[in-house]
Amino acid sequence: MSLVFGHNDLGKAVENSIIGLEWGVRQIEGSINGLGARKGNADLRQVILQLLKQGNYHIDIDTSLINTASKRVSEITGIPSPNQE
Repeated sequence: MSLVFGHNDLGKAVENSIIGLEWGVRQIEGSINGLGARKGNADLRQVILQLLKQGNYHIDIDTSLINTASKRVSEITGIPSPNQE
């Protein structure tokens, strides 16, 4: 199975993860709020919300707690949650 794990060095981790799906990638790896090494990783919350907006992919994820998880990670780390929607 192919996967994409993008670092956010140029601010394109979310976009590149979605493009990966268009090229046949079957798994996206990232983190809540994009926290990670270097400039961070793909923010899974943003990836999921973008895919839901597009409606092109089946997403078998319960999204009811995604904003709560994002806010909680921000509280624990002291790092603001990006782009709360």
